[in-house]
Amino acid sequence: MDKFFKIIERGSTIRTEIIGGLTTFFAMAYIVFILKFIFLTM
Repeated sequence: MDKFFKIIERGSTIRTEIIGGLTTFFAMAYIVFILKFIFLTM
């Protein structure tokens, strides 16, 4: 994975990238859930 994305070469770690991806995923899922709730109550 590191060979393809050159993560370490760019000053990051695989762990940091995974945490960043999960954070982004959960933030987007939360936004979709909240927007759905908001539009259903209108």
